[in-house]
Amino acid sequence: GLAVSLAPEKTSNLPDDIADILALGEGEACINPDGQCSCYSGFGYVGSVNVTASGYTCQSWDAQEPQEHTYIRGDRFSTLSENFCRSTDPGDASPWCYTTDPENRWEYCNVPQCE
Repeated sequence: GLAVSLAPEKTSNLPDDIADILALGEGEACINPDGQCSCYSGFGYVGSVNVTASGYTCQSWDAQEPQEHTYIRGDRFSTLSENFCRSTDPGDASPWCYTTDPENRWEYCNVPQCE
């Protein structure tokens, strides 16, 4: 017979390896007087949020465990050792990151868009 395997529902239409395709950009960011980014504009979020919308801890961009990837372009992203959420494409719904949870490869972060 025919066997069907269903993957867990994703929270977006982006492919699992979106970061393997796109390069992190240096773009705009909203900066509060205290120096923290509370929202993002364009695809250059540079804030320090490092937890996804569901509460998963972000994996450092230069780490390969538990999520192996090829997204380590230091020439485009100077904070590879950090695990901050980043927005990599103008079409992104929000900044995102790879997670440290082996069962959840990546997820969007709860960073509002600047008005």
